[in-house]
Amino acid sequence: MLFLILPALAARATEIQSVTSPKGVTAWLVEDYSVPVVAIRFAFGGGSTQDPPGKEGLANLMTGLFHEGAGPLDSEAFQIKLDDAGAEMSFGATRDGIYGSLRMLAEQRHEAFDLLRLAVNEPRFDQAPIDRIRAQVLSGIIANEN
Repeated sequence: MLFLILPALAARATEIQSVTSPKGVTAWLVEDYSVPVVAIRFAFGGGSTQDPPGKEGLANLMTGLFHEGAGPLDSEAFQIKLDDAGAEMSFGATRDGIYGSLRMLAEQRHEAFDLLRLAVNEPRFDQAPIDRIRAQVLSGIIANEN
């Protein structure tokens, strides 16, 4: 039975489309309508090489705070809106880039994209989330040293 299924799966080639927004942002689009989920990944130039001297780790801390409140929404309200939209959002920093991803239910994509827009354009850096994320980062550093 497995020998009959595998060739059929291999025959379904994935089409990758290159799309460009009106403002010149290029993206690759892969469509698969078998699951009602939308997933995107994106990257911006920057990263830890842009951290000011004496403030190493700033990019890492910043990306940890992007989904900890944005615009008029504090951390708790932002997380509730993400849950209501059936969305998962994450960000990270490497030496040369800031990366992010968003997975959401297709039927609630407008709400999820609005939250992503807020997170990227109007992040909040409230003190309580800063303290919590900083403690998590320090915990990770200590764990890696051990």
